[in-house]
Formats: sequence, C-alpha cells, structure tokens
Amino acid sequence: MLGNKYNPDVGFWFNKPTYAQLHKPYANGCPPPDICIEQNFSWIEFIGIALPDSQGPFHQNPNPGVISVLATPQNSPNVRPTCALYFVYWDGTNLVYYRIDWNEHLVLGCGWTMELNDVLDLILTP
Repeated sequence: MLGNKYNPDVGFWFNKPTYAQLHKPYANGCPPPDICIEQNFSWIEFIGIALPDSQGPFHQNPNPGVISVLATPQNSPNVRPTCALYFVYWDGTNLVYYRIDWNEHLVLGCGWTMELNDVLDLILTP
C-alpha cells in the first residue's frame, strides 16, 4: 500500500479465537498467536501491555477532560516493574517501561500518539 513492498504481519492460532476475542482482543482476553511472522524492517517499534491477572480495582480518572502529558519512563532502563499495569516500548534498540496512568500519552517514533486514557477506558469497560 502506498509504495510499501513489505508483506503484513501474520498470526496463526491452533485454536481459533472467538469472534469477540478477535474484534476486542484486550477486553475479551484474546490469547497471543501460536505462530507469528513479523515484517523485516531495520527499524520497527513494539508496544507490550502488561495487564493484571484479575479485575481488581483501578481508580477512575480523577481529572477527566484534562489535556494529557507525556508519560515518564521508569528510572531504571530495562528493569520491568514488579506488578501490572504497565507497558513496555521497544524503539528498535532500547526497552523502556512505563507505568500506565490517566491523562498521559507517549509519542512513538512513527509519529503516532498512544493515549493511555484509551487503554484504561478499554480495560475498565465491562
């Protein structure tokens, strides 16, 4: 598309996920694919989100409608937080961990802005 000559990423499941899992994978607990084929770029970004293993309480947004600020990485590079809710960002060279909290965002190298409120809204929606 638009001059891109690379093939898309492909994932295969031995047990096909349900319709709900495929269309809202985070909300419906979609398992990761059994086989994953990635594109071969010299520079590619990845984001992983660590979710808690239970639907324990997470506080509601204390300031809805506030303009988000840039997320702050954890102080120690390559040191994973001890408990979820966090995400890891790999910029093609470095692993950086971030706690997920309201009214924060991350600007990726590709120019896309990841709004953490969207992630939290998805997690908190029953």
